[in-house]
Amino acid sequence: MQIALCGAARAEPVDHTAEGPVLVAALAEVDYPPFYYTREGHLTGISVDVINYLADKLNLRIVYQRLSWPRVLQSLERGHVDLVTTFYYTPERARDVIYVQEPHATEVNAFFTRMDSKLTFDGDLHELEGHMIGVIRGYTYGLAFDDADFLHKDPVLDERTLVRMVVGGRFNVAIGNPFAIRLEARRQGVEDQIRLIDPPVDLSPIYMAISRQYPDARALADAFTDTIRRLKASPYYDELLRRYDLDERAEE
Repeated sequence: MQIALCGAARAEPVDHTAEGPVLVAALAEVDYPPFYYTREGHLTGISVDVINYLADKLNLRIVYQRLSWPRVLQSLERGHVDLVTTFYYTPERARDVIYVQEPHATEVNAFFTRMDSKLTFDGDLHELEGHMIGVIRGYTYGLAFDDADFLHKDPVLDERTLVRMVVGGRFNVAIGNPFAIRLEARRQGVEDQIRLIDPPVDLSPIYMAISRQYPDARALADAFTDTIRRLKASPYYDELLRRYDLDERAEE
């Protein structure tokens, strides 16, 4: 498939030797494991490995642009970036992007609290009525939680703030991706002061998505869909799931 690629607001490509067209892929500026994060100075994660696989198979060059999450959403809407690597599906977001139809991973979201908290959760969100729940502005945590208007949700900018406010007592409970929460708590030296709560609030498929402002966005999304399906049928995909401890959460 020949895909005509052009776009605005380019950065210099890094660590890619392919001679194909350039795509700007948006990532949040805060690491979001196991999807994307920096390890030993290098960007890694399952979303990074998958997009690099797509780039190799489709002869593309990928430029990663790290932005605050609100700016990721704004940049997709305005076409200042071409795609996002890690996106939960919502009808509202679909107004600004063309989703790749095949998910490449599954995301877990769970509540967490201070280690000394007696808070419990058995899957009924009504248990948390009356609690101030820390969330990240612009994130989605599954339709059940997002639509739970009876909950008091207080948005902050990122995981760094979320962890700090739970440990400091501003929030008795917050919600997040356990991989990202553990990483941030470890960076702050407070990993022994927080407790993740089972069961998870949500397990959701994670997609890539192309800005609707991008020329031939649907053709590119279709090419990504077909290539991800071939990837998921290969031994390499099983290796990726094991590498990022996602094999137990993988979709059947």
